[in-house]
Amino acid sequence: QRTDQNDGQSVVIPKYANDNVETNLTKIGAGDVSVLLSKDAFMLRAGSLEIMSRVIAGAYPDYNRVIPTGGTCSIVVDCSSLLSAVKRAALCAESINKVIKVRIAKEPVPIVILESNNQSAEIFEEVPCLSSDGETVLGLDHRLLRDALESVGEGRVSVKTNGPMGPVLIEPEVAGKNTQVMMPIRI
Repeated sequence: QRTDQNDGQSVVIPKYANDNVETNLTKIGAGDVSVLLSKDAFMLRAGSLEIMSRVIAGAYPDYNRVIPTGGTCSIVVDCSSLLSAVKRAALCAESINKVIKVRIAKEPVPIVILESNNQSAEIFEEVPCLSSDGETVLGLDHRLLRDALESVGEGRVSVKTNGPMGPVLIEPEVAGKNTQVMMPIRI
């Protein structure tokens, strides 16, 4: 049941509050839920559950403006193969900057080459691509790349960029999964 005393008002709540609401509403099941809003806080009531939190000032940003469109270089690759290679390449990444070099090549066959090295070892990983359009070399934080690929899970993933310093768009082929955007690091 929805009670709207603040018709048309929208707020942005912090992630921890959203997670708290989701967890507790899942535990208690369906029922009447009421939400009370003020200019700097919100309160949710459902049965004996009451959750209060501050709200974030301002409107939620238009995320469509920050997601790059197109790309001069794009690949389609098996997500689990790329994730495994990233994990292996991360073993030799510098402990200070966590950067691995990602080279996208289309000749003689479409391929992603991951390189990392530190003072004592070097790793060179090759992952075959299902398709490739363009070539580039990127420096990416292996932790962020691993997290992005883990959120996609299984199946094919499309990786697009406009060059070595352009945003990197990671899109799963399966609808309903998260699109990820990363910024490369100068190498």
